[in-house]
Amino acid sequence: MPAPMKKHISVSSDKMKKNSEIIGMFDEIVSSYDFLNHFLSFGFDYGWRKKAVKKFTPGINNGKVLDLCSGTGDLTFTLLKRQNFKGEVLALDGSMQMLIKARKRAANRDKGERIKILQGDAEKLPLKDSSVNAAMAAFGIRNLPDARKGLEEIFRALKQGGELMILEFSAPKNRVVEILFGLYFSRVLPFLGGLVSKRKSAYSYLVSSVYSFSGTFDICAELKEIGFEEVKKEMLTMGIVSIYNAKKGY
Repeated sequence: MPAPMKKHISVSSDKMKKNSEIIGMFDEIVSSYDFLNHFLSFGFDYGWRKKAVKKFTPGINNGKVLDLCSGTGDLTFTLLKRQNFKGEVLALDGSMQMLIKARKRAANRDKGERIKILQGDAEKLPLKDSSVNAAMAAFGIRNLPDARKGLEEIFRALKQGGELMILEFSAPKNRVVEILFGLYFSRVLPFLGGLVSKRKSAYSYLVSSVYSFSGTFDICAELKEIGFEEVKKEMLTMGIVSIYNAKKGY
């Protein structure tokens, strides 16, 4: 299991190495990434994303939205399908291979003009202060070497009144669900993910990252400490994932 993430420390050579390794891992599994996300979640991930983007208020419909750790663009495309959303999405990720696939998907959907693809560091966003109306991230915050720094950067980039939505795995409250989910997540998922992607280590890492992150990082507490307001959490599918919402005050 990866070591627990620490807060309030500067980027070190170890962090840079970890970040490079994680990006390299995602580069390697890009060809099977989307299929496995849908297959291994039994298709629930479609509904999670749809519900997550519905949490945004109509105030973002004509604005600029940052999709942090965007991967191949699933969350971006879900937002673009949202009724009355006419804005622009900045899809940012560290993995160039993921972004190349996102660009191809955008071209196939004739959505290219509303998506700006950016390769960059989530802990040092290539964005000006107060430059986006909203930010979102699905299953990516836990992969940052310093998740706290990533949230601080989101806060900096958001305009006053800007909205944040995070979709992330969480620990189920029900003991029976926790046991069943744990067995599937720790045994079945790495096996099937490794079988299809030929990268068992990648899916073993993804599993361990969930347990490491959920056990050491309280998203709601961190958001409040950074300065976010109206922080809310909603658990979905018996608690295996949660939606976090917050706003940057005026």
